[in-house]
Amino acid sequence: MGFDQDAAKVVAALPVVGAQFCDFQAVDLTLSSSGVFSCGKYTVRDAKQNQVFAVDGNFGCGRQRRVMDSSGKVILVLHKEAFSFQNKWKAYLVEDKLLFTAKKPCFRLKFCVDVYLGKSTTPDFKLTGCDFTGKYSLRRTDTGQLIAKARYKRKLASIAGRHSYSIEIEPGVDSLFVVSMFLVMNEIYLDKQRV
Repeated sequence: MGFDQDAAKVVAALPVVGAQFCDFQAVDLTLSSSGVFSCGKYTVRDAKQNQVFAVDGNFGCGRQRRVMDSSGKVILVLHKEAFSFQNKWKAYLVEDKLLFTAKKPCFRLKFCVDVYLGKSTTPDFKLTGCDFTGKYSLRRTDTGQLIAKARYKRKLASIAGRHSYSIEIEPGVDSLFVVSMFLVMNEIYLDKQRV
């Protein structure tokens, strides 16, 4: 009797926000903004066009984005630090527990965001990409393993300030963490456009 090694492979979960956001199959999502005057509102839909997450926010010296589940319950709060030389965002569970910090290092020619889990002092993940091609990838820094990639959907609606990304998430990876990273990436991109 033969042993099928592929069938025996088990996908290890990579929960950052929570194991309930890890699917053991690849996940395709779409992150879309509502437009220029939406005040940070986004929707996240699955391949069947079901709303998975919603995002709202406010502006001010430090901006904030609240990520909610499909029922409207706040799960995660993203907060941009005001007056930071590095474009720095921190993610908290609603109980004020710091999950991760995302920083865009100064003076990098290529788009790059370093992600630190908890109070880590070395990056755990790296989000890289190119605004020109609209392709981005999120990788673990310890292994270089690709955990998600996104592609900017170019369409006429982008002229009206609507941004949309097609996101592919590898099996076992926390989809809420991935969505929040690409959300931060879009906010950093919008900051560059406002200057």
